[in-house]
Amino acid sequence: TLTKYEVKSAGKIYMPFLKNEREDLVIAALRGLKESGISYGKVKHCLKDPRWRVRVAALELIGESSQAKKDIMTMINDEDSFVRNKAILLFPKVCGKDKMGKLVDVFMKYDDAKGAVIAAFGSSKAKIPDKIVDMVEKADDQVCYDVMQGFAKSGVNALPLAKVMAARKNKDIACPALAFLARYGLDNAKCYKLVKQTLESDDKEKVLAVLRAINPGLFSKERSRSYHHHGSGGSFLQQTLDDLDAEDDGGDAKKPSELKNLFDAFAGDGGEKKKPKKEGKANLKELFADFGYDGEKK
Repeated sequence: TLTKYEVKSAGKIYMPFLKNEREDLVIAALRGLKESGISYGKVKHCLKDPRWRVRVAALELIGESSQAKKDIMTMINDEDSFVRNKAILLFPKVCGKDKMGKLVDVFMKYDDAKGAVIAAFGSSKAKIPDKIVDMVEKADDQVCYDVMQGFAKSGVNALPLAKVMAARKNKDIACPALAFLARYGLDNAKCYKLVKQTLESDDKEKVLAVLRAINPGLFSKERSRSYHHHGSGGSFLQQTLDDLDAEDDGGDAKKPSELKNLFDAFAGDGGEKKKPKKEGKANLKELFADFGYDGEKK
């Protein structure tokens, strides 16, 4: 943190370097001005610098200023992908939720901007337009990979995309999408149905993708290899639960049942019921109950 004197003098120290021919010096100066309270007007020329790294550094410094709105509107179509994606991520805060429709054209135009656009919709909490969802449903696998890059910052906002991606034949897409639905979508009737159908299936990879989204430790890749499924038959999920049950029976009586731990993971905090949307189940506790387990050892 700069002292009051350093903040006051930072502008005088760094400003002369903003027009230097050496790119690294310009970037260092922009970063040095971060805590100086420098005005937008004194730095805005850097947003038009021909060097992409300078434009990115300028966006990091003054990109959140309300005065940068017109610049952001232009820079979401910048020729450089790094600049473009930085502007896209700043777009919701600077330009507002009501302008998010402008990012639809950007999504359609640039493959390398798709993840950033989805992340921007997530941060703004704006509904992802049907046009984007329809495009992703019909697009090739690479588009799905690009879109998934924005899921981490999207939460429930990306559920419509995860639903269409969960139907993909490519499991490298379908499994992460199903895991996302299990983590964020069980209050939604259609998402709940997809997750339940997956758990009822014999598709080991998809079932484990869902379970690992709920309890990563219990269903790690290492441990799942040890499940031999000599239980009572039925779905892969039921066989796995049988294996866990047998595993617990042989352990320390004082040790919490791993089957119980799994149930607690399904139940969530306190297992309290949430108000379901439409006809969907409310939470993981109810989903787990659908498979015949109520939290007590049987």
